[in-house]
Amino acid sequence: MARGEDAFTAADSLCRLQRLQATCGALRESEGVDALLFIGGIDGRDNLGSVRCLNFLLGGVGGVELLEREQCVGKWGEDVVLLVRPDGCEIHVGHAHYEALRPFVAAWGNVEVHTLPPRHIPNEDDEAPKRPDREDEARDDDEASSDESLGGRGDGSDDSEEEEEEDVLQDFKLTALVSMLTGVTTVGVACTPNGPGEMETERWPLLQAYGIEGVGRSGFFTMSTKVVDTWDVIHRACFTQLDGAQLRRELAESTPPFRQHWEASLATMDARRAPGRMTLTPALAFDPLAEFFAYGTLRRPVGFGAFDETDAPRVGFGLGTDDDLRGGDDVRLENVRASASGHARSPALHCTVEARHPKSPGLRCARTYVFGQGCVTATTINGFTKRVDDDSENQSQLREPPRATDEADVAALVGLYAAAVAAGRDAMSAACDAWAAGAGPETWTRGDAVDVSIVGAARRAFAVTADVLGVPSHVGSDRASVLDVHVDATDPSNARPSPVAGDGAMGERRGNGGDDDAGSDVGFSFGFGRGVARCVAYVRVALRGVVGVESGEPLGAIVYGDSFVPGGFRTGDGGEEESSASLAPLVLTSGVPLVRAWPAAGAETDACEGCGEATRKMVKDARLNFRARRKARAAKKAKAEKSRAAKEERGVSEDAPAEEAAKASAADDEVFLDDELEFESDDEEDENAAPGNSDAEGPEEGPEDDDGDDFFAPSDDDDDDGPHFAPLASTYRVDESLALGPSLLVPKPEPVLAFVPAFDVRSGSSSNPNPNPKPSMDPRVLDVVSGDDGARAGEWHVFDNGVAFVPDHGVPLHLVLGVNVAAIDVHDALVDADGVADAAAGPVVVFRLSRPCALAPSHLFLHNDDDAGTSRLNGTTSVAFSLAPLGDKSKRHFARVVVPRWRRVCASGHRQGVVGHGGSGAFFGCEVRTGLGAYAAATPSQAWACGRARSTRERAGGIALASASASSEASVAHKRFQTREPDSAVLAAASALDAELYTGTGKHVHSRGFEQPKETGDEGDSMDDDAVDVTLLVGPPDGCQDEVFDALRRYASGSATWISTEAVAPCAAAESVRELAHALASVRSTAARSDGGGARKPYRVCVIARTYESAAEVAASVTEATTLAAELLLVQTSPPPTDRVRMRLGAVTACVAADGFFADAERRPAFGALAQVTPPACDNVVLLPTGAAAAAAAASFSSAPGAVPAPTSRELLEDAAAWIRGAIRARGGDVNVTVGARRLLSSPLAAATTTKKSPATHHPVTHRPNSGSRRNLARRRVVAEGDVDLRAVVACVRGMFSLGRRARPKTPEELRRMSPDERLAYDLTRFAEVDPASPVIGHAEISATIGVGEGDATTTTFRRVYNFTAAARGEDVDDAEGWTDTAGAVAKRVEITVSGVNVAGDGLNLAERVRACAHRGPPSRPLRTAASLREEELAAIARRCKEEADLPTGWYYDGAVYVSYDGLRRTSAHPRMDEHVGARLEEMNAVIEEWNVRAEEARNALRGVTITAEEVRAYA
Repeated sequence: MARGEDAFTAADSLCRLQRLQATCGALRESEGVDALLFIGGIDGRDNLGSVRCLNFLLGGVGGVELLEREQCVGKWGEDVVLLVRPDGCEIHVGHAHYEALRPFVAAWGNVEVHTLPPRHIPNEDDEAPKRPDREDEARDDDEASSDESLGGRGDGSDDSEEEEEEDVLQDFKLTALVSMLTGVTTVGVACTPNGPGEMETERWPLLQAYGIEGVGRSGFFTMSTKVVDTWDVIHRACFTQLDGAQLRRELAESTPPFRQHWEASLATMDARRAPGRMTLTPALAFDPLAEFFAYGTLRRPVGFGAFDETDAPRVGFGLGTDDDLRGGDDVRLENVRASASGHARSPALHCTVEARHPKSPGLRCARTYVFGQGCVTATTINGFTKRVDDDSENQSQLREPPRATDEADVAALVGLYAAAVAAGRDAMSAACDAWAAGAGPETWTRGDAVDVSIVGAARRAFAVTADVLGVPSHVGSDRASVLDVHVDATDPSNARPSPVAGDGAMGERRGNGGDDDAGSDVGFSFGFGRGVARCVAYVRVALRGVVGVESGEPLGAIVYGDSFVPGGFRTGDGGEEESSASLAPLVLTSGVPLVRAWPAAGAETDACEGCGEATRKMVKDARLNFRARRKARAAKKAKAEKSRAAKEERGVSEDAPAEEAAKASAADDEVFLDDELEFESDDEEDENAAPGNSDAEGPEEGPEDDDGDDFFAPSDDDDDDGPHFAPLASTYRVDESLALGPSLLVPKPEPVLAFVPAFDVRSGSSSNPNPNPKPSMDPRVLDVVSGDDGARAGEWHVFDNGVAFVPDHGVPLHLVLGVNVAAIDVHDALVDADGVADAAAGPVVVFRLSRPCALAPSHLFLHNDDDAGTSRLNGTTSVAFSLAPLGDKSKRHFARVVVPRWRRVCASGHRQGVVGHGGSGAFFGCEVRTGLGAYAAATPSQAWACGRARSTRERAGGIALASASASSEASVAHKRFQTREPDSAVLAAASALDAELYTGTGKHVHSRGFEQPKETGDEGDSMDDDAVDVTLLVGPPDGCQDEVFDALRRYASGSATWISTEAVAPCAAAESVRELAHALASVRSTAARSDGGGARKPYRVCVIARTYESAAEVAASVTEATTLAAELLLVQTSPPPTDRVRMRLGAVTACVAADGFFADAERRPAFGALAQVTPPACDNVVLLPTGAAAAAAAASFSSAPGAVPAPTSRELLEDAAAWIRGAIRARGGDVNVTVGARRLLSSPLAAATTTKKSPATHHPVTHRPNSGSRRNLARRRVVAEGDVDLRAVVACVRGMFSLGRRARPKTPEELRRMSPDERLAYDLTRFAEVDPASPVIGHAEISATIGVGEGDATTTTFRRVYNFTAAARGEDVDDAEGWTDTAGAVAKRVEITVSGVNVAGDGLNLAERVRACAHRGPPSRPLRTAASLREEELAAIARRCKEEADLPTGWYYDGAVYVSYDGLRRTSAHPRMDEHVGARLEEMNAVIEEWNVRAEEARNALRGVTITAEEVRAYA
């Protein structure tokens, strides 16, 4: 698996949230808990339950690490407030961390987000932080303190700005909390253990502020709200349950150090000779494991169970491996050396190791390792014999061979351990079957039915495997009945596992196969039952009282144990899946060395070392002989040059005679010259260095140096005239026919891995191998009897006629072309079980043998019957070498130099070989199979060892694979999860643990509940010409469905004839399905009648659904409607057609408008907006800047007047696209996302294309009872006829959006203009809770028919779609349409549809509101009086009076005022002004009286408003 895939993802966060929601649902049924509350940071006083939950959901922390952390992993936790309900959740996110948390929150689906946009915050200049899982808090704190020390200006302005910003943030956070707790009467809080319990919430600052008068519910929080302590329930049902994310972390972070310390312990054993190993005591042999456990248990977190003495690592040698024999003979075997731990103080033949991970209690392991390989018989098989030397001194140094029964006892121990491993694997499979059937580990007890079935399966496998391996029955199969098999499980808190929350109460266990199961019709992923614990299980198989095969003396016990989880489907022999309830176990600790066999002290060690000395002597002789030939050739060349120079001086021709040229050519062919060895070898020593690999000759220079300082440097006593031999004494010698040489093709030994192929690679021919070879032995058994961890590490020496392989511990192996090697196959890569070729793990060189060879101790189990019918030991018929430990340069040298040289041996025919034990010794060639992997010839452990060799070598060179600077080769070859199982098994196990996924609305949805049609016209004859494809355009009422259909109709008209029809929301209602079926049948009939006799384009029907339902629910309803429509067409058509009319649902496209996606507030997705765009039902998503709510208005996204600046259309589009892509990515679906009108118009068919995805790629959605998320969600429709005032209707609809919503907060400017009393009243009411029963309008649509002209001769249509944002805009109906009639537009018919919460009840009497919008007609006008005259009217009368009226007698005008004859009266008004005012009033009143008569006639003629239809359809 690629690096980085173990990181915490949004899908993991979704899985954990759903588990928490299921727990909340169980608590609602048992305790009446409405929601779970988690407050992070100082506002929650770092409550441990809140910290763990936030780290669990957003930080990606799990297991023991989750229990150890007491702070959030990132600074984002300081501002998070989370309220989790069974059907959804609400979260407050800090403005600075919004973009970092958005990918995780977007995956949650039904979530309401509270976050403050930066423009709402004064002096906002924060940068977006990094992703939340693993934020470096220490570095951020240092940077923050540095900024504070350097950024201050000393004038106090920064402090005031920070205080203003903090006030805004805290006010918003408090408002969000009040909104979250509205309608919540009982809240669950994970109180800290051993604390004050529910009273702990009274210490939380945020809840203290909530209790202030005028904010939330006044008084103490525990008095106004019932608090239930949910620590124990959440801890058991969520925090201690294993999921896919935690499984990957266990494999990527917990298992490697455990394996590393285990391997370090084995390294101390490998580094010693047999006598040194025998001096070790159990306490010293595996000291790294003991230190690892002791250090890991120094600190115990809250909620973690303490370890006891039996949990510490246990090591035993010989009799000390058996608890029944420990301490016998008054000796404590724990302190006895291995050399005296056997029977009667004899050396031990094996040891057992058991340990567990201190930071991951579920990871436990037990192994048995053997001190013996059967090397004495292996030397004979490999052609080695002991020298016969009369030197008494040398003879005295030869040790006596061990007892004759040791080799049989070693074979019995290895065979019994292999049988125990087979028994353990079958026990795991049986446990997984019980797990899948609903019997989780929380129910496993000794002696119950599950335990009996597991033990029975294990004992049967033990007996069969022991007999197959030839273990004597009295030691093996006869004792299967006393085999101790135990399977148990431990959760991360080191306690017995608890079940997860199912559909019922906590702890209720449900299966998935019964007839009465509510979810029996739902496909559970991998058969996992609901309510079954998810944790790491452990199987331990032990056989006590093992005795010698012939002696009957006690040997001790063998033990095997591994940790596992249920993985993917178990397959049969043919590769087919056995059943959905058969799960293959994923062994987590398979990376721990399964088996190890060292040569025993005595004759085995002498045999290994003596044969190794013989091989090294042969290599040394080849080096010295090669040096001599090289010097002889150089001398001959110098002599020839000297002779040629002399001839040139004498004037003789420079052309050499033909005979001389032929001799030179023959001499060159006899010796493999050193220039053929020249290849780039800089840093080759470091490149090929491997742990335990050393060069006895020391560092050498390249072969190009001729000064004697190269690899082939001669000794002081070299004799140039004859062959040279190394002065190396050896007690063994190899058969002359297996002599290698005369030359080396590689100047030094190279590290390789050798293994016996599990399959018979000799079947077939070299050029045409058998594609289905039969296994020579059960692969999992061969892994054990091979005696090493998958492959035997060692060095090989490459000669021109073969190789000599010297294992680190064992008998060397000589492979000579044409003698015991019949053919060689070179595979350039290793192909794993996933079918992925790993070139870094290859090449793999397979030697097909003509006579057997031995890789101890596997030869002890490879028997052959001779002519007399006697079974005798036999070696392997093929040996494979993996060159994974080599560097790239060495691999290139092998391909360019060694392989051609071996081919030359075959082509030249110089070596015909001898007849071996198995037939002809002829060498048939060396075939290089490019692109062909050798996985079929390797067991899982062997493939794992080869794939891991590259990374092991690079770690030895100091390259850290975890760092970003790791080389690409290391990244490719590195097995990320370090298990022998392929990465596909890890993914299958993670998917099984994450099986329960729910929709955001809490309703069951099938992964794909309808037929997957092929695209029209793409498949030619496969499509039925009479079939009509149906494309579903689904979205909220303010979506862009109309724009998408218009793009298809206008710009994709060449591909089809596009027809639209509406689906009435809610689409799942039975009446809605029937209406849609009739509409589809009508469309199909109309299309059929319009068809002509010629060719026609296919018809494509677009069903437009404006609803809150998810795309999967609407798609299922449309599918049902198409079926019903086809039946209606059959009934309506006369005569009935011979072929059934077909209508098929094709693409499902979600149509989203950015301004509607954030309908209530910026950064807050609208209700149900995410549920419609997520897979598996949705094929395409089209996101446009605006939709139906802004179709006829030019105003941009804006809040009420006086608010902060609104975001731009581009900002909304980018934010909505990020939310949608995050939601899609979490579901892992194949969804095409089209953003922007330009992309839509350039490729409109992308909105009607079905993505070719398989339902198996999506997580199945399990059933869940209907929750309260949509219980009060409904659609209400009212139709009114008569004379309706359209302006009043628009004002009424807009006004309804304020119902159930908190008023817009005042801006700072508005607050400054308020009086103290007004400010106090505002402060006391701004946080007030909104009545949860009040209606909340999400969307509203107005459709009106307006009469225009005399007698309404013509009509026009008025349509508006409003969401909360559009309703706050300031456009007027007259301004929008250009109507200037002061009486307003009068509609003849009005249809109003509102959708939202609580709109179906009496809280919203929509009919009465519409009746109140009746057109009142022209109102009566009151008669005018002098007091009612306006100033301008009086001024006009005065001007007219001045111009037209004569002055009374005795009055004159002096140019400024009117003066009487006696001068006593002076006035600015005309003396006859009253007369003119009265006359003017008479005129005006006459007009008014006439108007009033006509108005009364018009009012009498009004029809009023009649409600002709009213319906309510609730969402299911």
